Amino acid sequence: MISQSAAIALILILSLGSLGAAAEELSRFSLPALKGRTVRSEELKDKIVVLDFWATWCENCVSEIHEFNKLEKEY
Repeated sequence: MISQSAAIALILILSLGSLGAAAEELSRFSLPALKGRTVRSEELKDKIVVLDFWATWCENCVSEIHEFNKLEKEY
């Protein structure tokens, strides 16, 4: 079994490897939006975007909607 301090050290080492790494460019995409509009990835450049894929039959997914609405109002 690994000790707690060794686990923390391992996490830190693995995290340091990603520092300074260049972000990969995403593939272009488009998604349907409300009122028949289409949102294209090019329009979202330099913006913070959260894509959340969910289904109406998923209770956890539906419960997240309230939290996302609070986030939107706050920011």
